[in-house]
Amino acid sequence: MEKRIEEVDLDKAKDDDVKDDVIEKPNIKEETKPSDTSSDEVTPDKVQTDDAPVDGGWVDIIGSGDLKKLVIKEGSGVDSRPRKGEIVTMRTKGQLEDGKLVDAHENLKFSLGEGDALQALELCVPLMELGEICTLITTPRFAYGEVGRKPDIPPNATITYELELLTVEEAVNLTTLPLEGLCKLADEKRERGNDLFTRYDYSGAINSYTRALQILESDESADEDGFKQLQQSKIKCYNNLAAAQIKVKAYGPALKSCDWVLSHEKDNAKALFRKGKVLAVQGELTEALIVTKKALKLEPSNKTIHQELSRLLAKQTEQKEEQKLLCRKMVGDMANMAETTPPKSKMKNKYAILALLAGLLAVIAAVLIQSSE
Repeated sequence: MEKRIEEVDLDKAKDDDVKDDVIEKPNIKEETKPSDTSSDEVTPDKVQTDDAPVDGGWVDIIGSGDLKKLVIKEGSGVDSRPRKGEIVTMRTKGQLEDGKLVDAHENLKFSLGEGDALQALELCVPLMELGEICTLITTPRFAYGEVGRKPDIPPNATITYELELLTVEEAVNLTTLPLEGLCKLADEKRERGNDLFTRYDYSGAINSYTRALQILESDESADEDGFKQLQQSKIKCYNNLAAAQIKVKAYGPALKSCDWVLSHEKDNAKALFRKGKVLAVQGELTEALIVTKKALKLEPSNKTIHQELSRLLAKQTEQKEEQKLLCRKMVGDMANMAETTPPKSKMKNKYAILALLAGLLAVIAAVLIQSSE
């Protein structure tokens, strides 16, 4: 695979990495953030649980009218409803308002309650019985939001689903999974995170990347080759996790994610690039320039790194100009003090002048040091 910072287009969500600066969030109203499970804070344990039908048999799942369910065929009873962590298999068929079919799956399988599926499904399925068939109408809030999904789902799409709960299986026991199974499951979580990232659901992406890392860390008995495979998978997850953490301004955790990668792969350009961004925000401009230059040396044709380095150099130049202005101001203040101080008071102000002079020399020294770098 070609190694570079920008590896995922908005149309792709299954590559190893995610973009950093290229994806800009559109102007989205606060009340309708796309698939933002963290901001809505609506989880299966907070939805309506009595299933009392209203409005012709429809159940308003969260009480806002954004998610409504109508049972078409009864299932095997309340006791057959799936619980968090269990693996469900669904038949799904979605329809847009213009009649176009989307999200058609004969055997859609996912772990309930881990953010692996569309939020509308995550909220509806716990209320379904085994064998049940229902109609689910979801507004963009719990579907694909104001972003949509290229190329088939437009922005602000209301979707009507026909759902059937086919099977319910026990939750995966990670301690019994072989290495290949762990890596496959972790890859699925990471790919889900990439998909959420491209739809600006950075909190959801963080949850998916974190879950992937938890899965990878559950194997403590891998041999040397297996350990290397796990480490490479972790590197991908930590790199993407750092990108998402930067988006939500969690700079401390992002720095830790970058440092984890660099402690295992010191010449990882993605981690160096993102660490540089974090350091710059934290005011560590000199260190940010060092790691960003190192990233560019590793990937000299990468436009994103070039742009970031140019931004940092411009910021450094601006800081130097501010320091020069400060020096001039201090010199001017000292000259004015000398001119306006009466002869009898000059000795009293001697120590004040010396203190100003010491401060001036310190600033000049700092400017000279930075100029020589």
